[in-house]
Order: sequence, then structure tokens, then C-alpha cells
Amino acid sequence: MVPTALLNTACGVKTSSFAVRKSHPHTRTSPRVQASTTSCEVTTAYKVTQSPPKQGIRLQVSGWRQSSPCTRLSIDSWLSLRRLRPQRSQSATVVAMSSKAPESEFTVVNGRNEKLAGLLVDAGDDTDVVIMCHGFMSHKNNTRNMALYPKLAERGVSSVRFDFAGNGSSEGEFDFGDYHREVEDLRYVVEAVRAKGRKVRAIMGHSKGGNTVLLYASKYDDVPLVCNVCGRFDVQSGVEERFGPEGLERMKREGRIEQPLGDTKTYTVTYESLQKRLNTDMKAAVKGINNTRIVTIHGTEDEIIPVEDAHEYNKVIKNHTMIIVNGADHRFHAEEHCRELIQHLLDHICPTT
Repeated sequence: MVPTALLNTACGVKTSSFAVRKSHPHTRTSPRVQASTTSCEVTTAYKVTQSPPKQGIRLQVSGWRQSSPCTRLSIDSWLSLRRLRPQRSQSATVVAMSSKAPESEFTVVNGRNEKLAGLLVDAGDDTDVVIMCHGFMSHKNNTRNMALYPKLAERGVSSVRFDFAGNGSSEGEFDFGDYHREVEDLRYVVEAVRAKGRKVRAIMGHSKGGNTVLLYASKYDDVPLVCNVCGRFDVQSGVEERFGPEGLERMKREGRIEQPLGDTKTYTVTYESLQKRLNTDMKAAVKGINNTRIVTIHGTEDEIIPVEDAHEYNKVIKNHTMIIVNGADHRFHAEEHCRELIQHLLDHICPTT
């Protein structure tokens, strides 16, 4: 079986930016909005070569070599593919499709005065908005977000996808275990959308982002729908597997450790941040969700977070729908699993009846 990453990108769009700033996370001052016109800038660590126009673009990435079927796609239209990397030796097809909805930069300044880089796909002035949250050490242009937003636009729903502080193109330092810090980043994005006169129809998060959207609903409980894709129920689990007993002991002794990320990069985990994760009680948090409808989607072959976590959420969340995708791994790599995930999300975000 050949896994397929569905990357749906917008081609040749005009971009604009605006920033929202507040003096403190708990203040209610009006946001300041700035607008300017810029060009669409794409950064990528991949080697991309272009064949003659009728043959499309050839993408060559870490042993992956596939030709795009698009014949009018410019290299600048590939949006931030720099973090897409194989987990095993395998091939993957990148499918790029244009979106009719215009895409613009959406920059929100959080309570720590850090700029959060985002993108708004605008399906119309009065349309509802879905906010998408990425997972651990990921970014706004992950394959699930890129597959979802054009489908939402086709149904007249706008979307915002953004990088949490310290991730992707956003400012700030990465934090391993402070889930509540990301909840407040999300809060600023929600309020920025509302400041434009739009309704937030749903928030969706994958993996660590799934925990973030659930904790958001627990604290604010002010959006109609939360979609939790592969969020972890017991956040205390997985820690020893990631760092090992020696790493945990050294973190406690020295206050921080450096962890490898791929072959050339590292990230820092502090003992303080680890304690914040260990002190996060998802069971107690989600029991307090009263108004928000929750949908949890999980794959049976998730190699990072066991599918049993979805069943645990199903036991304790009041207004909850659980969907299990047979055979899907943590990132829904296979094309059929990614398509099934997107269809389930659309069924709940954009119901036909």
C-alpha cells in the first residue's frame, strides 16, 4: 500500500496581513487591526525541480519522487512543505489542487507579545470559520489541514490554520508540556476571528492539538463543535517512552535536556514544562464541558496514541460522538484513511440536514 499525503494548495492568490494585540490575556480591550498587501512567500527545505509545463512539477524529497498531475502549478504555490518527512522508507504522492477561496495571512499577537503566524481561507464575508490546530512539533500546513480547508471552502465555510508559539513560523519558544499556554494562543485566534464579525463554527485539533481544543472547551465552552483527532487521554503516559529513565533523571537533575528531532535538529524540554504536562488531568477537564459538542476521531492502528484513549473520552464526555477509522495510523498517512477522516469532519462541521 502506498501512503498518500493530500496537500491542497491555493495557487496565485493575493495575500494581506493583520495583527491583533491585547495587553493581557484576560483583558477585554478592542483588538488593533493592521492591514497590508504582501506577496505569497513559500519556504521549503525540499529540492523542487520543474519539468516543461505540460509535464507538471517533479517533487523530490528524501527518497520520495513523484510527479504532480497539476500542469499550471507554480513552485511558489507549494505552501510550507518543509516539515513533511517520511517515518519509514516509503513513497508518497503529493496531490495539489487549487482553491477558489482567497487565502491571506492572519497574524495574531498573543498575550506574551508573540506573533502567531496564520492563514485565512475566506469563503465569503459572512461565512462561519473553522479553526485548525496542529499537534506536537508540527505546523499549520500539515497534511490533514491542507486536505480539509478546500473542502470547507467548497461548502461555503472559511478556515483559519495557525502555528502555536514556538512552532512553525510563529514567534516564541517551543514548550513541551504547557497545554494551557496553547489554549490561550487559541483563545486569541478565536477572538481575532470574532473581531472580524465572524462566527467560529468549530475548532479542530490533531494529537496534542486535540488536547488543546478539548482543554479550550473545558475552560471557555463557547464554540458549538470541537473535533478531537487522536488526542491523548492520559497525558502522563508516553513520557518515559519518549525520554527514557536516564533522560528523566537528567532532566530533574539539570533542569532541562536536549532531545533529537530528525537527523539534524533538537528541541529543549525543561523539567518545569514536563511537570505541567504531568499535572494536566484530561479526565477532570473534559467532565466540565457542558455546551460544546465533541467529536473524537481515532485510528485503530495509531502507533503514537492508542485507540483506547478515544474510548476513555467516550466514557466521560457528556455530548460526545466517537468515530473509529479502521486501519488508520496516527497521521492518517494512507490516502483512503485521510479521505475518510476528512469526510467524517465534513459530516459534522457541514451537515447536510
